[in-house]
Amino acid sequence: RLDTCVTVVDAMEFFQNLDTVKLNEKKTYASLFLEQIEYANVVVLNKTDLLAKAQLAKVQEQVGIVNARARVVTAQHCRIDLAQVLDTRLYRAADFEGFGAAAVDIGLAEPDCCVQK
Repeated sequence: RLDTCVTVVDAMEFFQNLDTVKLNEKKTYASLFLEQIEYANVVVLNKTDLLAKAQLAKVQEQVGIVNARARVVTAQHCRIDLAQVLDTRLYRAADFEGFGAAAVDIGLAEPDCCVQK
């Protein structure tokens, strides 16, 4: 059973994405990058095989600063043990109270496929 909020992060591009967030004062897709990590129960760091151990440790440290509660899983080619994301019992609705109030309106219209009719 899928009972958790999972975010996949490109570990190789982590600091480039983080720098993009710092450069933009407006809410953008880049700022959603941090929000996804902040609200995740499980963060999958992908492409970890492309990083040196010290680089990976720094990415893990930064993810821990953004979300100390999240379980951090490393992966190559997004291959993980499904037991790390299924039936975890990590999701708690209380963690998301106020999430809608903090949601960002970045001025994009909903695609036709997502509009309730």
